[in-house]
Amino acid sequence: INHGDLSEKPGWVRMSLHPTMTNDELYFIINSIKEIVENIEEWKKDYKYSNETNEYYHIKSENIKVEDWFKI
Repeated sequence: INHGDLSEKPGWVRMSLHPTMTNDELYFIINSIKEIVENIEEWKKDYKYSNETNEYYHIKSENIKVEDWFKI
């Protein structure tokens, strides 16, 4: 990590489930996770991995500057 290789840096996802969520909303989340698991081999072909940032990038995406989204 100290030498610019972040591939060993742990990653995680936080998902909040609120008591007011409907069953349909929960089923949507569950089905979305199931779709990812079932289609990972096909869908991962659309992404490339950078061990420098430990992130995945869509192979067809243009470099988007997020800072520009917030300019007034």
